[in-house]
Order: sequence, then C-alpha cells, then structure tokens
Amino acid sequence: MALSTIIPRSEDRPLLRVGGAMTVFGALTAALGNVLHPRSTTYYDDPAAWLDHNAHSSVWFGSHVLILLGTIALVAAMVSLSRSLAGTRGDGIGQLALVNAVIGSIVMIVLLVIDGLVVAELNDVWVAHAERSSDAVLSGTILYYTIFNLLYVSMITLFGLAPILYGVSMLLSGTFSRWFGWVGVVVGSAVVGGALLSMVDISRKVLDAKVWPITSTLVVVWFMTIGIQLWRRAGAGPAGGDVGANGTQPGARHSDGVPALTGA
Repeated sequence: MALSTIIPRSEDRPLLRVGGAMTVFGALTAALGNVLHPRSTTYYDDPAAWLDHNAHSSVWFGSHVLILLGTIALVAAMVSLSRSLAGTRGDGIGQLALVNAVIGSIVMIVLLVIDGLVVAELNDVWVAHAERSSDAVLSGTILYYTIFNLLYVSMITLFGLAPILYGVSMLLSGTFSRWFGWVGVVVGSAVVGGALLSMVDISRKVLDAKVWPITSTLVVVWFMTIGIQLWRRAGAGPAGGDVGANGTQPGARHSDGVPALTGA
C-alpha cells in the first residue's frame, strides 16, 4: 500500500506535529548515543573487567545522557502513533503497544540512570585492575547483573513487544503502508529473541556486544521514519471540515485509491 493520505482530526494535528518532531529528535539523539557507547566482547560477561573499562571511560557518561534524552523524547512517538491509530481495527492492539512502550521506557530510564550516571561516578572508587576485597567484587557483580537484567526487560518491552504490537496494529488499521507494520513485527521479534537468549546465557557476549546495537538501531530508525510520517500527516489536507471517528474525512481515500477506514 502506498503512503496513506488519511487526514487527521484538527485537534490531533498539534499532537502529531509535536510527536513527529520529538520522534525524529529522540531517534537521532538515541542513535548517536548508541554509536558512541563503548562495547567489546573482551569485557562483556565479566563484571570486574566491565567496571574497569567503563567507570573510567571518557564517553560513558555522555553516551548514556544522549540515549536517556532520546528515550524520553521517543515516548512522544508512542503516544502520537497510538493516537493516529484511534478508531481503526488496530486501535486496541495499539493501546497494548503503548502500555508496553511506557513500561519499557520507565525501565530504560532507570537503567540509564544507574548504568550511565551512577557507574560514571565510580571512577574515584573503583580502581582499575587493582586487588579488591570479596565485598567489592560482590558489589560490582550485583551492579553489573542488575544493569543487564534491566536492559533485557527494556529490550523485551520497549524495543520488542512495542514494535511487534504496533506493527500488528498498523497492519490491521490500513492507515499505514504495510511495510511499516511488517518491519516492526520482524525487528521487534528479533529483539525479543535476542533478549531471551541472553537471559538464559546463550551467546550472551555476542548478542549483547554485537547484535543488540544493530537491532536497537533498526528499531530507532523505524521509529524515526514513523515520526516523519506523523509530521507529514499532521499537515495533510484541510485544517477544518467534518471528519470521521478515526480522524478521516467522510469518503476519504488512501493515495492508492483504497477507501479510508471509518471506524466500522
């Protein structure tokens, strides 16, 4: 299906416009932080080596601040996308997606505060490659596995189930090109699969250090593309006039000639 020309209700236009802009900003910011984030299989799955490297990293704090800001901004994407699906067959599943996205965003924010901001404050406490007491090793190990298990939960909810459910919602709604929906389902499924494998310690090093950066970037790019479409949709058609229950004008048609849904 070609790009939808569904005309939103006039009261939804500011939300779609602001949501689209924040989505693009959040995606670019999170992607930049993801690129700067240091990763290596040489110290993954080794709490002491991981802390040796990251507590003294010059880019650790900055990369996590960027990802944190991007995650907060991406919440607007979820709200705007759910609103754009209101009144369609995908409305209910879109609401389930929003719930998963909000839960995942909260977990991700907590994770980033601990991982990025707290760990960066340990540079004066955690001396790299030094002899450590058993209490210090235990504390570092608890911190490490707390961070990574929070990551797996956020992967499953925010980067996995949310794109899957939004993808299904898009496919049911008929108000987005079908490839949007299928990309969300496929990439989200890959994220969930990777998180579950890491949780049971199957190929954890490779999945965490190599695969996760790729799949998370794909999800962020997917959201950015959606943000662009929401922005364009906010400016589609006349500002006034009668609209249907799902924000379409009576008798409106998609750009490919398919009649627009009316909420029936």
